[in-house]
Amino acid sequence: MSTAKQKGDPDSSVTCVGCDVKNCKFNDLSGGYCTATQISVQNKTAVNKGETYCNTFMPKGSF
Repeated sequence: MSTAKQKGDPDSSVTCVGCDVKNCKFNDLSGGYCTATQISVQNKTAVNKGETYCNTFMPKGSF
């Protein structure tokens, strides 16, 4: 089990957040988790999960 990293740690990654978006550059395809150092989930007016989206998403190959 991984320990929680502090916000802003340069070596931290969000390994406890699952991801199955195969075209996202932060998706570790071998483990199915997000490797971004932080994530941002958007839509302040969401009332169910279908109304939220990952603002951290970046297509593979982008900088």
